[in-house]
Amino acid sequence: MPTTDFASGEKCWARENGSLYPCTIRKSVSKNSEIRYFIHYTGWNVRWDKWVQTCDLLKDTPQTKELVKMVEKRKKEIGKKKKGEVGREEVKEGEEKGNEAKEETPDAIGLQKERAAKRQKLHQKRNNLTPPSLLDPFVALNPSPTDTPPSTPLPLPYILKKELVDDWMNVNGGENHSPENSKTVKLPCSKTVEDILNDFMTSRTSDLEEWNSFIVGLTLYFNKSLPLLLLYPLERSKHPTTEPSKTYGRTHLLRLFLKLPYLLKSTGSVGEGEVKVLIGRAGEVVRWLSRIEDAEVEYV
Repeated sequence: MPTTDFASGEKCWARENGSLYPCTIRKSVSKNSEIRYFIHYTGWNVRWDKWVQTCDLLKDTPQTKELVKMVEKRKKEIGKKKKGEVGREEVKEGEEKGNEAKEETPDAIGLQKERAAKRQKLHQKRNNLTPPSLLDPFVALNPSPTDTPPSTPLPLPYILKKELVDDWMNVNGGENHSPENSKTVKLPCSKTVEDILNDFMTSRTSDLEEWNSFIVGLTLYFNKSLPLLLLYPLERSKHPTTEPSKTYGRTHLLRLFLKLPYLLKSTGSVGEGEVKVLIGRAGEVVRWLSRIEDAEVEYV
């Protein structure tokens, strides 16, 4: 077994989006001769806790702290430079708007639309907004936007939302939406929904009878919902005849959690109080999922 470079409880620094953040090692695991660490960012909510590799971490030394200062100084310099560029773009944008007011020919209207698209991209860049295309998995899997949102939502931690976005990108052919690059989850999954929920039950130490009833109901919900609501069009032709909970895995379970508040809301036989209890239990499963490290989902 390889030797760990960082001990549990040790304070260190983690690389994240070009910056260095202070963190604490919670635990470590060894898989395929590689050490991975579960870290907590100092001063941040636990929902940002994550697994990282050794190469993402730096020891808490005077040299590292000096490096942190250099990185922050460099980021401020880059920020000032970008601010100046955005200011010049705003001036140009104002000139274009003034010219558009005088243009009403068909060609000019097309040009206006093109410039409007550029302004939208500039707005997204300036305000660090996520491009609409990256929100598609949530639009695609949620009911119609005209539906009333459920009174009891089920928040998904960032790490699980990212998994859903990555899943959507694979199924829809990447950023360019290229059909030849489309992939679906390899079935049967190495760890099925049934396996995952059994592992969750093993982690419970109290209220076992109530939890067992909830997991049985959740499994039934998954098996009934998957063929109708949890598959993208590309996946429907590949849907096997076996029981879904014995074939599909973590990714499709996350899709169910995304839709669960809407499904419970549409079930007239379930009262609002009972919905809150069920969503509360589902939230515990979701948080548990965000903390464990399962085998990587394989796409083919």
